[in-house]
Amino acid sequence: MGKIDFSVLDVASTNFDLSIFLMLIIPVILVLIFLVIYFVYKSRFSKRKIELQKEPLENFNSADIAFLYKGTLEKRDIISLIIYLTDKGYLEIINSDSSYKIRKLKEYDGIDYNEEKLFNELFYSSDEINVADIYKLPYISLRKIKDNITREENMYKVYEKNSFKVKRIIFVISVLLYLFSMFCVFSHNEDENSLLGVLFCAFGLMPCFLSLIIEEEIGKKFCLVVAFFLSLIVFLIFMPKNNNNLALFIVLLSAFLCIALLLLIRKKMSCRTEFGFEIYSKIEGFKKYLESLKKADLEGMFRNDRKMFYSLLPYAYVLGVSKKWFSYDLDFLNDTYLGFELKKLSAFMKLFLENINKTASSGR
Repeated sequence: MGKIDFSVLDVASTNFDLSIFLMLIIPVILVLIFLVIYFVYKSRFSKRKIELQKEPLENFNSADIAFLYKGTLEKRDIISLIIYLTDKGYLEIINSDSSYKIRKLKEYDGIDYNEEKLFNELFYSSDEINVADIYKLPYISLRKIKDNITREENMYKVYEKNSFKVKRIIFVISVLLYLFSMFCVFSHNEDENSLLGVLFCAFGLMPCFLSLIIEEEIGKKFCLVVAFFLSLIVFLIFMPKNNNNLALFIVLLSAFLCIALLLLIRKKMSCRTEFGFEIYSKIEGFKKYLESLKKADLEGMFRNDRKMFYSLLPYAYVLGVSKKWFSYDLDFLNDTYLGFELKKLSAFMKLFLENINKTASSGR
């Protein structure tokens, strides 16, 4: 294979094209600038001391904790309120074979809007519902609960407004950089086969932008994986046949890589307020405490105060610690305090989430 001709990128070359040079240099400069801004933000937080907290923040339920810790809210975080309300004595869960029913034990008399809304939507027409039939309920919707928790007023309490401006700037720059890169390559490429490859590679990057508007983390990861493999496959199929086009292709891919890095920086860019820092530190300390509990600690807690264990469970679930707990093969996994064997918690939450997703897909 002959040498790749990068003369189109050579400043001293008579064939030098400023737009191609800029397409190679500008993305790198932008990445470096926003990396500096990111590390400045991060350095403010890295100096904070994390101390173990043995109890969750007072007056915050599991969904609130998930939002305050992660800055976003997934459906699984909201349905953790089912376990939370069960522990509070408002409802019970009945397990028969592979089916689950949720029964109201008493009227909700708390003061939390989101807990009350979920409770009332579940039992709008009946005091008992089958989890498999949740998608049939005309009033159940997690969107309103999420919108209320993550509303702008709450966001600005936890995160600085300027960090949202920076995130918007990064997004706009990424789009403009994407369009500029495509324009440069199309304006310098005369190989129709290569142009088709460039076009398909462009479509391959679109899932990266799509991942920004998808709520669930698994959906975001899927989009990014699709973007990578689609671009790679198309590049191999439509690999340019001459050296100049291959040089352009390499410049294009370097621009795409920089765009991907910018989008990653954008995701991490949110800067917390003083209140946000303080809250995060406390929740992180609480999470570290939950993670520090070993098999003997959990079994001892259960024997001494079973209710204490179940009061911590919804928080452990949203903070990603419950999976570690259950990996210990605890001797009380057959306990039925929740209305089903504790070891079936994952199955129950999965079934609930699946049927909630059916509700969302129906447009309600």
